[in-house]
Amino acid sequence: MRGFQLIDWFGESLGWAPQFLAAGAGAFVGTLWPVRSRSALQFAETFYDQLITYRQPLGQASLAARQTTRDLHGGDPTWLAYAVYGSPAATAHITLPRE
Repeated sequence: MRGFQLIDWFGESLGWAPQFLAAGAGAFVGTLWPVRSRSALQFAETFYDQLITYRQPLGQASLAARQTTRDLHGGDPTWLAYAVYGSPAATAHITLPRE
């Protein structure tokens, strides 16, 4: 295509997601570039709180984590770094250990 170039690193950085999904994972969450620890912690806490505590589907949990991280960490682009693969309607199923 004229005027367009392939971005080689983009396909390579996403290589983990198809491998995890092919191995049977229900979803994959990763970053496209290195992120700051404080912002990553905020994203993870919000994401898993929404997914597990509030039983929100994957898409809603991801959106809430992005928005919270963006709002609390101003100019830090960490909220843009996350790639979430899986059905947006997927929910977490918690299995309790047997006693």
